Formats: sequence, C-alpha cells, structure tokens
Amino acid sequence: MLVRGLTEGDPEDLRSLDPATAGELLVQGRAALHVLGAAVAHSGCTPEATVLRADDPWGVLYAVATWSLR
Repeated sequence: MLVRGLTEGDPEDLRSLDPATAGELLVQGRAALHVLGAAVAHSGCTPEATVLRADDPWGVLYAVATWSLR
C-alpha cells in the first residue's frame, strides 16, 4: 500500500496506513506520511509522483519518492 500510494500519488493510501500495523512492522515515519496525505488531500492539488527507489535489501523496505503538486 505504501509504495502504491507513493507511485500513484494517492494521498488516501498514505492517510490509511494503520498505526497498529505500522508499529508491529516497525515502520518509521508513518505519522509523517499520514500528515503528508492529509495536507495534499486538503490542498485540492494533484500530485505528480515519481518513485526514485523502492527496494527491500535484506528484507527492509526503503522508499524514496518525490511529489510535485500541480
């Protein structure tokens, strides 16, 4: 869900990340992603999303993305 939301520029995917599940999976930055999703959703802008990297070396997912608001 995280990578899909970043790739598609879908703020609702970021807002819907479950805090309990994120905690169990030791996800860092879930709250910041929730705030980003909420801010973009309330701005009325459409993000142009680019995922620069989404990889899971050694079983740990790292995602790097940029969103430009239009």
